[in-house]
Amino acid sequence: MAEMNEESVIETDTPEVSVGERLRSMREKKKLTLAEVASELRLLKENVEYLENGQWEKLHGRAYATGYFSSYVKLLGLPAAEMLQAFHREYKTEGSDLQPVRVAKAKAFPWFTVFFLLLLIGLAGTIYQQNNVLKLGQSSATEINQFASSPPKPSSADDSLAFVNSVVEPISETEAMLITTVDDTSQADELTSSVDEIEVVESDELIEDLRSTQLIIDENTANELNEEDVIEAAIPSFSVSFSFPQACWASVRDATGKLLLEKVMLANSNIILVGKAPLSVTLGHSQGVSVKVNNEVVDISSYSTGNVAKFKLGENF
Repeated sequence: MAEMNEESVIETDTPEVSVGERLRSMREKKKLTLAEVASELRLLKENVEYLENGQWEKLHGRAYATGYFSSYVKLLGLPAAEMLQAFHREYKTEGSDLQPVRVAKAKAFPWFTVFFLLLLIGLAGTIYQQNNVLKLGQSSATEINQFASSPPKPSSADDSLAFVNSVVEPISETEAMLITTVDDTSQADELTSSVDEIEVVESDELIEDLRSTQLIIDENTANELNEEDVIEAAIPSFSVSFSFPQACWASVRDATGKLLLEKVMLANSNIILVGKAPLSVTLGHSQGVSVKVNNEVVDISSYSTGNVAKFKLGENF
């Protein structure tokens, strides 16, 4: 009994042979070299050495190590089930074999990013509005400055007056001496009544009367006058006065064809003309024009076509 116990103790103390050692021992019994085994298994010589040395971590993972080990056990004719069981006991899982489990972290809502974008949008809108206000203010100031610096454009009436003045010949100085412009109606009436008292005389006698009454004439103007101009323009057989409430173009010729008036009369102006009857009168923009013959008002509305009146004085009236 004592001997049996000693044998069991001895057997228990004997270390278990590794599967790698068992592979090497069987290969040596069969007199196979590492190169021959590697050629049969179509493995590298180093992989065969790793199997015999139990260096499983160098065999590219548990799956490859198990496959290589099973092929080697089958080549040597060892019991496959027993050897695989021992292999799994010895195989140590390497850290490289375990793939870390990636836990998907729930991403928090980017509140800060959204707030920052909203802040940028608000700032951009504020700057844009301020720029528009500044541009509007600058444009308004520019328009005001341009309006203040530029002279007002002439009205259509002023344009028509300028056009008529450019095409109508001015009245000669001799005619100007015979045409008296009166600023108010009272003076025009007094002059008209005084003209009524003038008697129609021959041209030679009129010249003598003018000389005898010592008509005061400006010396510079008198030097430019000659007797022929006075004779032609001063045949006072007929007098007529015009009052213009607004700008009006007027043309007046006497019976001899002499042009007594051809110009644009300004608003609120009056004029008295004396000439050989009948007088041919053309008035542009004749509305409101007052015509008096020998201090008697003449109605010219029946002679107006549109806004132009054409008539004769001293023949039809």
